[in-house]
Amino acid sequence: MDQGTTQRRAELGHELDAVVRLFLSGLESAELGLPGGHRGYKILSFVEHSQCHSQARIASALGVDRTVMTYLIDELEGEGLVTRRPDPNDRRARIVELTPVGVARLAAAHETMVRVEHHLLAALDADEAEQFRSLLAKLAADRPADEGPGPLCSIEA
Repeated sequence: MDQGTTQRRAELGHELDAVVRLFLSGLESAELGLPGGHRGYKILSFVEHSQCHSQARIASALGVDRTVMTYLIDELEGEGLVTRRPDPNDRRARIVELTPVGVARLAAAHETMVRVEHHLLAALDADEAEQFRSLLAKLAADRPADEGPGPLCSIEA
């Protein structure tokens, strides 16, 4: 491996960090209007598209500390976006479900998210943007089973 390739790989972390910071900055500026901002969006979106609604499994799948997840769900529930109920298979666990208000607020936040993504990817043409999304999805899906939601939390495509 030549030095140029080594240097390029060393910069990947920096480049990923820069893209993430730009994305999060765009979300902050756009104001999703959800408790917890982009983390609230991730939770609502995950609940909408996942077969897994256990609060603990959602936390694990999204990489959110369970204590932080509790506070985020409390905020989402406080605004009427989700409800929690005991899991009939495990009384210690809570099932998180979107309310009709949550579905509507998620749809509005999704439109904001699309605008932020479009702005972030504006330097790419349509094919490059699609390839970028595809490669990110591939990288995100290619991880050990213990790092992801696992078979009990499949996500609909």
